[in-house]
Amino acid sequence: MRKNKEIPTVNMLSLDTDLDGNIKVNSDIRIDGNIKGDVTCKGKLTLGKSGVINGNIICDDAEISGVVNGNIKSSGLITLKESSTFNGDIDTVKIMVEFGTNLVMNCKTKVSSDDEKKALLKVSELAENRIATKK
Repeated sequence: MRKNKEIPTVNMLSLDTDLDGNIKVNSDIRIDGNIKGDVTCKGKLTLGKSGVINGNIICDDAEISGVVNGNIKSSGLITLKESSTFNGDIDTVKIMVEFGTNLVMNCKTKVSSDDEKKALLKVSELAENRIATKK
């Protein structure tokens, strides 16, 4: 018998599901369907390859494999996977962008050390070079 232990919860929006409205969850969420509205998540947001969000996202962490047309504000790590398409602004502490990601964005990060600033500059330069070569 468990005593006062929280059981982790993952909310899901399945493939072939369309939602017109905002979502607010107090745990993780996985989205494989379509959302027209904002998503607020006190946990990790996972957007599958078939998932589409037309709205803004506020979350702790995000792993994006689908399409986002809106802004993301994160207190943790945002990962843009190879299959993702992102159109909007990002405000985060950490970001990881895989090769092949389609981006049209502005990015603001909060950095705490000179080494992190240097690493972010290198990532930014690489992304700019990659975007410039795609044109």
